[in-house]
Amino acid sequence: HINFKPMLNCATRLSKSARFFSIDRNFKPDPLLLEDGIFARKIYRNLTVPEYYEMACQHDPSNPFTTRNFISSSGALCSYSAYATGRTPKAKRIVQDYETLGKVWWGDVNMPITDLGWQLNLQRCIDYFNNKPYLYVVDGYLGWDPKYRMKIRVICARAYHALFMRNMLIRPT
Repeated sequence: HINFKPMLNCATRLSKSARFFSIDRNFKPDPLLLEDGIFARKIYRNLTVPEYYEMACQHDPSNPFTTRNFISSSGALCSYSAYATGRTPKAKRIVQDYETLGKVWWGDVNMPITDLGWQLNLQRCIDYFNNKPYLYVVDGYLGWDPKYRMKIRVICARAYHALFMRNMLIRPT
């Protein structure tokens, strides 16, 4: 589990939002996500492929410019992301510090960001997740060799993103 400690005050944001959720007396935040400032009402964790398909087709798209997800005649899940299609390599940022300064080839693709800039973007991400009615969590490993393997937890707002990450990561057994 990755433990982020944002510079901005998550406790203040949490207490303000907790009042908003006080209508639901059965609401209990997920303790593993709460320590990162995420308090989603419903979390779908490590679903099966059919469950991801069902969730992707069941919920309306959050973007009004996209169409609903559907299953093609070959059985593939079809999802549209409107204007945000393809990769955006020029959107990648790496924190420039003493560890990365001499190890990263800086340029058009590997662009630097300050630690404060990263913390602000992290807080924007946490705020985005906290405004979603449900989230998807995918736990897995990066790297096949156990010597170099890393535990990863991916948090997504869309089922088809979680399905993609389920396919990309090594699932715990």
